[in-house]
Amino acid sequence: MTPSLLAAFAAALGGGLLVGIERERSKGSGPGRAVAGIRSFALAAAAGAAAQAVGQPWLVAAGAALIAALTGITYWRQRTDDPGVTTELALFLTYVLGVAAVGDAQLAAAGFVVVAVLLASKTRLHRFATEVLSGSEIRDGLILAAAALVFWPLIPDQPVALLAGTNPHHLWRLVVLLMALQAIGYIAVRSVSARIGIVLAGLASGLVSSTSTVAAMGARARRQPQLAAACAAGALSSNTSSMLLVFSVATAIHAPVLAVIWPALLAGMAACLAAVAINARGPADEGGASASPGPVFNIGQTVGFALFLTALTGIVALVTQRYGTTVAGAVAALTATVDMQASIGALFSLAAHGELGDGAIMQPLLAVLSANMGCKVLIAWVTGGRAFGLRMAAGLLGTLAAMWATLLL
Repeated sequence: MTPSLLAAFAAALGGGLLVGIERERSKGSGPGRAVAGIRSFALAAAAGAAAQAVGQPWLVAAGAALIAALTGITYWRQRTDDPGVTTELALFLTYVLGVAAVGDAQLAAAGFVVVAVLLASKTRLHRFATEVLSGSEIRDGLILAAAALVFWPLIPDQPVALLAGTNPHHLWRLVVLLMALQAIGYIAVRSVSARIGIVLAGLASGLVSSTSTVAAMGARARRQPQLAAACAAGALSSNTSSMLLVFSVATAIHAPVLAVIWPALLAGMAACLAAVAINARGPADEGGASASPGPVFNIGQTVGFALFLTALTGIVALVTQRYGTTVAGAVAALTATVDMQASIGALFSLAAHGELGDGAIMQPLLAVLSANMGCKVLIAWVTGGRAFGLRMAAGLLGTLAAMWATLLL
């Protein structure tokens, strides 16, 4: 009896007791009570560990067949109006985890805990599935899962000439990202008040893609015009997160430029946060289920936005191919309409190699930020409509004005 084998039996017996305690509390009493309880589950787990420890595969298979037969007989003899087979499946899984404990006691112990938690959460899970989630939310969740786990892996991962040299695999990744960002905003609105939830969702999503977040917020604002101000606050929050990432990019590529760029970036972030605060003002609470009717995301609008970015990428590629990169700031500004962080990284790389002086980086940097925010205003207007577009234009133009003022002063 080696220490590892002792640990395996301890994990199996302890896990079986843990699951059995939960089932003992749920089995009821009297003639109609369930058969399997604390002793049955502990013995099933120990039997699995013993069968595996002997090292005879046929014995493990025979034990599994015996447990399956016993659970089948129990279910057949005690059929009631409740057709559930939870206890029977849990008993079989307890045996399997007992077998697994001999190979990896820690993994098996974690499995026992997960099984016990699932069994103990019956009421909460049932309520969540039948009362909290609506039919449309389940449908949209399945669509998102299919888009990410079924279609995305099947799409070719290579550039296609008809898509302006765009990789369709990357294009669909953008579609999945947009759908996920809209789902994050939807969950945030359901969880807390609409204003706070959307702002927090925008702040987090901006660390992934501020441009995509603007499109997602715009789609929600178009579906729910009463949330246009809250969605603008969330989109502007994502812009603040995106600007914060500039500090990280500068630190990673060429830290000395921080001494030059920090006044402008801080001024811009302050102005953007002020716009967030203005747009976030509203009624005391618009949240909960009343603030989130309709679908979780708009598939047609999401795919349309992804195709729009693809076309924009093609235009940038043609301009760059025709006119070259003699004017670094202009090319970076064009590229920033699609990917701001890549453009800023290119500028910092030029400064790191001595091709662009640290003191001369502010003007092209502000050109990049201006191009990116101008693109966001256009996207906001297209996806969210006039009300959302005007709020975004006011917030982003105020941000740009604050940054350019630091250069002129």
